[in-house]
Amino acid sequence: MLLRNLARRKLRMSLSILGIALSIGATVALLGVSLGLVGQISAVVSEAGSQLTVVQRIPKGLTFGYLGTLPGGVVEALRSLPGVARVSPLVLAPASVTTEIIFLIYGVEPDGPTASHLEITSGRRLRAGDGPVVILGRRAAEGMGKGVGDTISVNSRELPIIGIYESGVSLEDGGAMMTLAAAREFLGLGDRVSMVKVTATDPARVAALRREIEGRFPEVTAITSDEFVRDRLNLDAAVQAAWAISIIALLLSVLAVTNTMAMAVVERTREIGILLAVGWSRGRILAMFLGEALVLSLLGGVVGIGLGMAALRALSAGYKTLPFPSAVPAEMLAGAVLLALVVGMVGGALPAWRASRLDPVAALRAE
Repeated sequence: MLLRNLARRKLRMSLSILGIALSIGATVALLGVSLGLVGQISAVVSEAGSQLTVVQRIPKGLTFGYLGTLPGGVVEALRSLPGVARVSPLVLAPASVTTEIIFLIYGVEPDGPTASHLEITSGRRLRAGDGPVVILGRRAAEGMGKGVGDTISVNSRELPIIGIYESGVSLEDGGAMMTLAAAREFLGLGDRVSMVKVTATDPARVAALRREIEGRFPEVTAITSDEFVRDRLNLDAAVQAAWAISIIALLLSVLAVTNTMAMAVVERTREIGILLAVGWSRGRILAMFLGEALVLSLLGGVVGIGLGMAALRALSAGYKTLPFPSAVPAEMLAGAVLLALVVGMVGGALPAWRASRLDPVAALRAE
C-alpha cells in the first residue's frame, strides 16, 4: 500500500528518488575514495607487521605533507638498536610516464618484506644486483598496456620491465618497484631513503623503542601507520571534506523528501479525513506517511549505492595507476542505507505529524 500511494505521482516520486540517490551515491563515492586512500597508505607503511615508521622530522616552517629523506647512516644505526627485530628501508617517489600518467616508484630490498609478499604473475622477482629495471604492478601494467620485455619511459629514461606483480594493495599495484640501490641511483638520492619501517622484538615495548629512536636521532620522528596518515599526510582533512560535501547533499535530500510528503498530505487531505472518520487512529495516519517517506528514501538509497559503486568502478577502471577502490566495505554500504532511512525519517516527520493532526470534519470538506 505504501508504494502504491507513492506511485500516484510517478514523476514526483521518481524525482525524489533521484535526488536521494544522487546524495547517497555522492556519499558512497566520496567516502569510498577518501577512506580507501587512507586504508591503502596505512597498508603500505604497516605491511609485514611493522609497528613504527621512521621519517625525517618536519623542518620548521613546513606543515603536513612533507616526507623528506633519511641518511643511510640512520638505517644502519637502527639495525643495531636493541629491541629492533627488523628494519625495512623504503624509497617512495612519484614519477611521470606521460603528462597524463603519474604513478609511484618504490625502492625496496629484494629480500625484504615488501618485495617478498608480492605475487609475481609474469616474469621474475627483483634480485640483488639488478640495475635500473622494474617490476610493474598489475593495475599499472593494464593501464599502460605493458608486459614483461617492454620498457617504460620514466623521467625521460627507459626502464626495462622484468616482471608483473600483484600485492592486493591498489596503491602498490598501480606503481612500479626497483631494488633499493637502483632506485637511489635512478632518483639521485645517494644513500638516502624516504622512510624506514621498524618491527620491534617485543610489541609491548614499541612505545619505549619509539622514545629511544627519537632520543638518539633528533632529526627523525617514529610514528605509527595511523599517525603517518593522520598527522604527516593529514588525510583526515580529505575524509572530513568528503563528509562535509555529503552532509550538504543529504540535507538537500531531506528537503526533497519533506516537499514530496507535504504535497502528498495536501493532495490527500480528503482521504485522510475519510480514514479518520472510519476509525483510523492518528498514530496510524502518522505511521502511514512516515512509512511512505521511509520507502521513498530506501529506494533512493538503494539506487544511490548502485550509482556510487558504479562511479568507483569507473574511476578504478579508468585510472589504473591511482589508488581508486573498486569496492567499499559492507559496513559502509550498511551505513549508506541507514543514512537514507534517516533522510526519510527526518524529511517525513513534519508532514506525517501534520497529516495526523488534521481535523476530520475540515478534511472531509477539502476539495
